[in-house]
Amino acid sequence: MLDFRMNKSKYITLIFLAITVFFFIFFYSLLQRIDTYLKLKAMNDCALISRYQKDNPSDGTTVWYPVDEIYKKCVQEKGY
Repeated sequence: MLDFRMNKSKYITLIFLAITVFFFIFFYSLLQRIDTYLKLKAMNDCALISRYQKDNPSDGTTVWYPVDEIYKKCVQEKGY
C-alpha cells in the first residue's frame, strides 16, 4: 500500500526549495534589469559627450544628435 502522507521535514524541504528557486529567479531578473540600465546609461552618456548641434533658422528649431564615430567608439570602450 502506498502512503502519500508527508512528514514535517519533507514540507520544510519543499518550502526551502521553493524559496531558493524564487530567490534565484528574483536575482537573475534583477541582474538583467541592472545590465539593461547600465547599457542605456552608457549609451546616453556617450550620446551627450559626442553631441552635435544643428540649427534651422527658417523655423527656429535646434536638433542635437551624436557624432557617429565618436559615439560608436565611446560605446565600444564602455563594453557595449
